[in-house]
Amino acid sequence: TATFDTAYGHEVRASNGEEQPGQQWIDLSGSIDSTPYGLALLNDSKYAFDTKDGVMRMTLLRSPAYAQHDPAIYTDVCDIPLMDQGWSTTKLQLIPHTADWKEWAIPQRAWELNQPVITHVESAHPGDRPLEASFLSCDHDHVLLTVLKQAEDSTALILRAYESIGKAAGCTLTGTLLPQPISITLDPHEIKTITINTTTGEFIPLNLLEAPIESA
Repeated sequence: TATFDTAYGHEVRASNGEEQPGQQWIDLSGSIDSTPYGLALLNDSKYAFDTKDGVMRMTLLRSPAYAQHDPAIYTDVCDIPLMDQGWSTTKLQLIPHTADWKEWAIPQRAWELNQPVITHVESAHPGDRPLEASFLSCDHDHVLLTVLKQAEDSTALILRAYESIGKAAGCTLTGTLLPQPISITLDPHEIKTITINTTTGEFIPLNLLEAPIESA
């Protein structure tokens, strides 16, 4: 079974050797001697894969011309640059696993690979911050926080999260940006956007256009 990462979700596709689009990860799972087993392939910059007969492949480079459309024929005198010329660097991570990939927090690990922590060394100075703190954290591996920004017309925060494996989840959000912990629930595969009052901690669900959702 071949599973491909998509925007805010995943999709199972035929393992027939045809190239398929994907994002931060793909997974190929089956069994070895009747034992469930699989391998997840994570990457930080490539978006085409294919699987067949237990083999996973990832397209690393492409050589067609930009803006080249059939039936025009590209020749060596065409003044059109080629794709993927020059040095290319790609970061990969392989995660072999037993059982289902959903039990191994593969989407979260892919986000960690693609959005690593950036260390900034600051000069010594007095301050009252604790030695350890978090702007915002979620206590559920399957709920991923993808967007955090200030609202355009107020000091409220806009937060977007999604459930990543297709299983309903409840989670608690905590951090220095919030006046108090916030508990939210998500249906399987749900994308949830909320606005948070940074003074009271109250939050209101929004649609993807960031307008309040009218109650039924």
